[in-house]
Amino acid sequence: MNNNHTNTHFQDARIVITGCAGELGRVLCETFTAAGAQVAGLTFQKPAPSSVKISASLDFQKPETIGPALLYVQQQLGSIDILINNIGLTHDAYLSSLSALDLQKIINVNLLGTMEVCRIALPSMISQRHGNILNISSLAASRPQSGQAAYAAAKGGIESFTKALARENAARNIRVNAIAPGFLDSSIIRSLPLPQQQELLGKIPLARWGNMSEVAALAYFLSSDSAAYITGQVISIDGGASM
Repeated sequence: MNNNHTNTHFQDARIVITGCAGELGRVLCETFTAAGAQVAGLTFQKPAPSSVKISASLDFQKPETIGPALLYVQQQLGSIDILINNIGLTHDAYLSSLSALDLQKIINVNLLGTMEVCRIALPSMISQRHGNILNISSLAASRPQSGQAAYAAAKGGIESFTKALARENAARNIRVNAIAPGFLDSSIIRSLPLPQQQELLGKIPLARWGNMSEVAALAYFLSSDSAAYITGQVISIDGGASM
């Protein structure tokens, strides 16, 4: 994404991005840092990208680690203007073959972790009477593949949660939206056997993979003042796969 024409659009905006060390997380961090924002990243196990100003580690499977990490970066930033919940865990397997622990992990990381981050971040936004929350969902919420029952349920929960949270906080000038990416050019896609890649491509009307930068561009728009009248929405970016 080229931000040269708007490289101060988010000047000094305080942004927290979870899952900052993943492929999409890194592009999100780079995009908002290039736009002048102070970006804090939350990560698990992997090192945070160099584009973030502050980072903290946590384990989304353990809710008790979320509060201290988020409050630390919030204290360093001074407050939070924009929160992007990008944390995600994929584990494709038929439900009957998942252990109870696997199921719990998928729900904890993808859904409950996002909800807990929002719960802890909201008081700061409420007190300053403004804020913007962006949750990353998935095409799987509306068009799941076989083996995605647990993941689809978690992402579907995020979409319903997004709408409910937007309604709760609209009067406080806090917007909440979600992005549902489809198949993106990523290490996961590239690791699939070629016949499986071709099968998935056949489900995309635009007949190509999406780019991380395209998702970041949508996140950039939804976080900006240009989207000030948009809240409670789930916006697909999937090449038409959810049509």
